[in-house]
Amino acid sequence: MRRLPLTVVLMLLLGGLVGCAADHGPKYVAPPLDTSQVATITGTKTLFAHYYIGEVDGAKVQDQGAMFYTAGSSVKVLPGERRIRVFANTGGGQQGWTITHRFLPGHKYLLGPSDKLGGMMGGGLVVKDRDTGEVTRVN
Repeated sequence: MRRLPLTVVLMLLLGGLVGCAADHGPKYVAPPLDTSQVATITGTKTLFAHYYIGEVDGAKVQDQGAMFYTAGSSVKVLPGERRIRVFANTGGGQQGWTITHRFLPGHKYLLGPSDKLGGMMGGGLVVKDRDTGEVTRVN
């Protein structure tokens, strides 16, 4: 039986430990306020992609990327300018954007593709205010 050199074994072990390292970044906690006092952001689910919020102001949102086959996931945020990390799981992989947007209290927002094919063409990202109908292309 042939044995692996010690350096190969150590490299494999180290690679496994790095890959399993815990994420020690801050976790996002939604504000415990009434819906009239927060903005609700929902990722769109299309035939070709599932858009979800990965971070709010640098704090990681509970992993919503695994929810590929469910309806769009929602996150409540304080009103004002927020930095949001958005991801889209597609059949061809994952896209990501970091956006800064001003959210209004009591408003509901949709994040989704800017193309008319539901993200199939890998286009940009839009934020739609469901209360006013205003659509903002953010990239």
